[in-house]
Amino acid sequence: MLLFLYDVPFFKKEEFKYYENSMSWDKKRFKSMMDKGLIKQWRTDSGKYARGKLYELTHLGKSICSITYKKLTQEELISENPRLNPIFKKETYTDKVYRSIIEKMNAR
Repeated sequence: MLLFLYDVPFFKKEEFKYYENSMSWDKKRFKSMMDKGLIKQWRTDSGKYARGKLYELTHLGKSICSITYKKLTQEELISENPRLNPIFKKETYTDKVYRSIIEKMNAR
């Protein structure tokens, strides 16, 4: 959801719901993102003209998107240090698969 909203400076709740249709159903997604500090209200709907509430991504939400883009475009490596990346600590099958993919991505 953050990646959908990253390019939109401001959005209404209806626009959020439109993007949400492409994801698994989660009735509380908007509220939980507000509670986590990923979305904040930019404009209230009160006042003489009451144009409706507008929301925007917070600095935290924008930072998460920016870091994700940098890692996907390989501008920044994904950490292979077990202290920084828990995937490199555990020995589950899924962790091993992800670990090998990360190592291959970082080698390029």
